[in-house]
Amino acid sequence: MVEVSYNLQAAVDSKHKLVVATHTINRNDTNALSAIALEAKENLELETFTALVDKGYHNGRELDTCKQNNITTIVTVPDQGKSSENGTQPAYFASKFTYNKETNTASIVHFS
Repeated sequence: MVEVSYNLQAAVDSKHKLVVATHTINRNDTNALSAIALEAKENLELETFTALVDKGYHNGRELDTCKQNNITTIVTVPDQGKSSENGTQPAYFASKFTYNKETNTASIVHFS
């Protein structure tokens, strides 16, 4: 038995609640945002628009492609995954830093 899994992407116009673009892909969500956003932009014949997407689309390359194509993205920051020797170490999690708006800097809250 061979199992195949596909992932469906859909873009919906927030004003009319209509599907404006769809994709069926064989990859994960983190690599799917720009293609569906570009198709929605083209189908709606827009110069620019704002895409509100879930945290599964938090991928720098995808967000950058959208930005380069005048698509503003609003994305929730994903949950921090488990640390590993190849991943983000706990000492560098965003929760370990505080942001100072006046100086536009971040400082470590607690380093252990």
